[in-house]
Amino acid sequence: MSKSLGNTDTNPAGVNVLDMVTFGRDQFKLLSKASSQSEGWMKSTKAMEIPGVGCVVQVTTQQGDNVAEALTFIPGVKIHILRGYKDNAPILYGRRLVPLTFVPNVHTPHTCENGCCLATKANPFGDCENRRYIDKE
Repeated sequence: MSKSLGNTDTNPAGVNVLDMVTFGRDQFKLLSKASSQSEGWMKSTKAMEIPGVGCVVQVTTQQGDNVAEALTFIPGVKIHILRGYKDNAPILYGRRLVPLTFVPNVHTPHTCENGCCLATKANPFGDCENRRYIDKE
């Protein structure tokens, strides 16, 4: 039996896995995932935020039928949502862990010359990967 390794959230998973059953609301948010259906492997990192305290982080590696998982708690961090625009519509394009004191910079309009971000002439406020965050002390 072949597994669907490319699922990234519940909606497509329900389409790809016809007999999927869920209970409750999944508190873990996907931070990153890589997979190859043809080679039968998958790696993912998910986090569950405990507001004001930190995050429980789960890493999963699957090769064929072999699965390895690890769980740890990281104090003093929270999940930051990376947003941008595609075709003038707002999109979620990622998440990352940042300090609880994280305050995002006000993003100044620019056009990214090296393709590092979603900032374009049509959307000068796109989120830039080269942008740094400020830690409030």
